[in-house]
Amino acid sequence: MAEIASRLLGRPITAGASVPAAAPDPSIAHVHGGFALMRAGHAAAVTATARQVLERDPRTMERFLAEALSALAVAA
Repeated sequence: MAEIASRLLGRPITAGASVPAAAPDPSIAHVHGGFALMRAGHAAAVTATARQVLERDPRTMERFLAEALSALAVAA
């Protein structure tokens, strides 16, 4: 995500090494595992179920970050 945000904002943004939680939560570990799989290119294609659940078209991470940064008025 830092790489995408850096490109969108036109300035360097870096991500530091992960810091383990003091009391690991299985749900947090699951989310981190999902991001690791996505980064490695193992994310599955979006199905029609995603559209039904979200009641909108799904977004790429780049589009999500662009919209979020814009809404926060983060200047380049």
